[in-house]
This record gives sequence, structure tokens and C-alpha cells, in this order.
Amino acid sequence: MTAQTFFHGVRRPLDWVRAIFLLEDGVSFSANMFSELTGMASSSVSEILSKLWIVLSSHMEGCSVERSSSFLPSVSKRSLQTPTAKHPMAEQDVFDEIESENMAESLDTFIRRKLEEIYQNSNSTESFSADSNKNGASWLAEKSVYNLLSAEPKSFESIGSASGLSVGDLSLTLLHLELAGLAKSLPGNTFVQLRPFWTDITISAQSREKSKKSPFKPFFEFVSRTFHGISRKYLQLYLAAFWCHTSRRRWAVGTLFTACLRSKQLTRRDRLAYVSPPVVAYYLPAEKRCY
Repeated sequence: MTAQTFFHGVRRPLDWVRAIFLLEDGVSFSANMFSELTGMASSSVSEILSKLWIVLSSHMEGCSVERSSSFLPSVSKRSLQTPTAKHPMAEQDVFDEIESENMAESLDTFIRRKLEEIYQNSNSTESFSADSNKNGASWLAEKSVYNLLSAEPKSFESIGSASGLSVGDLSLTLLHLELAGLAKSLPGNTFVQLRPFWTDITISAQSREKSKKSPFKPFFEFVSRTFHGISRKYLQLYLAAFWCHTSRRRWAVGTLFTACLRSKQLTRRDRLAYVSPPVVAYYLPAEKRCY
């Protein structure tokens, strides 16, 4: 009856149901707590909880998202992803490096596409081609000047001095960046950098990291109180557990059990292979989202 379903091959099904009903009732508990209550091995309880949390996380499409590095204060336990002889937080360094590389590649692609449109639509400039040394050099000039710009206004003279471009070449380059929506001219012949929309999450995360007031304090307290620290590998699952614990409207009695019935079969390999993404979904009661 349960073949190829979420409950395929489960042992002690009553304990699975008990765990589900406790979560639906807003009770937070660790594997050790449930193990003392039921006599089950803590490793078996960990498997129950992680699979239930995977189901919960699969329903977080409408939640807010944030870089996983913003939740590092809760990371204090090692996992298979943690570098040897490194603190558990070092696991995040790998994801930050990958994210930075992806961000840079996306930005390069975005600039290239926008400049292609400008070159193709311009009557005074030859159509852009990746094989054209002339146009390729022009694209490099736009990229170089873009990287010189920032949110703080910079004068035409300072940009020209830093870039080494002639007055005419710099004027054309800045015009291209403005047309591409990557720069904006301000009074006093100054210019600022405009960033693509997908980098907003990075900027907001960095500003929060510099601030002592973190909006995620309720989650940190939840982790400290119940689990005494977590690993970065399963961060998204603990965020899902916090969602279930705090959103009584979304996860009322019977809702998690129904979600499990509709879920696909999850194997031990699926659980062990799970790794939280660089950008995770989260729920905060104050935001009133993800219901």
C-alpha cells in the first residue's frame, strides 16, 4: 500500500506519525529528545526528521530568499562537506567562491548582451561580433569602465585618468553603458554605476552582515535552543523546520501528513546527498509571507 510512496519501507510507523503530529502542533525537538521519548536510535530519528524537513522545504517556493552566508551564526557543526581541519563555517567559503564566479559570469553575459543590442541597433557603429577584434576591444572598454564606476558619483576626469581612454573613447563608452542601463550621468559631469536586478540580494545581504541587528535572530535562537548548532549542509532543512514551528496557519494539524502522502519516495541516498544551495528560502513571522 505504501510502496514507492514517502512512507515506503518505514519501520515503526507510529513513531513517524507521532513526529509528524508534534511538528504540526508547533513543537520543536531534536533527534536526541525524540530518541529519549520513544527509545529509537537517534540516527533513526535523524532520518525521520530530515525526510520530513525535505518535504517541508519543497513547499517554500513563495518564501523570501537570502544568501546562506547570512545564517552563518547558527553554523557550528561539521558535515561531510566541511573541509578537513577547518571550522564548520569554512564550508560556506566554497559556496561563496562558486557564487562569486557565477555572479561574475552572469554579469559578463548581461553586459555583452546589452552591448550587442546597442551595436546592432546603432547606425554609426558596426554590428558587434565576438570574432571582431575592433568591437571586442570596445566591449572590453565598457567592461573596464563599468568596473571603475560605483554607487558613489565619479567625475569624468577621474574615470578617464583611471581607464587611460581618450576623451572621445571614454564619452562613447559611457554613452554605451548608459544606453545599456549600466550607468547613469549626474549633474556636474559625474557618473554612477547601475547594477542588474539580480545583484540586489548580494548587496542587501552584505549590508545586513555589517549590521549588528540581524532579522534572523529568531531563527538563531530556535537553533540554539533546540539543536545547539547546525551544519551548513542542512541549513535549508532547519529553515524549513523553523517555518513549520512558527507558521501555525500554514502548517496546521494534518497539513504535514497530507504533504507527506503527496510526496515522492525519499531514499537514504537522497537524504545524505542533500546540500543546501547558496541562496536559501526562509520564513519570518514579521514578513507575513510563505503562508
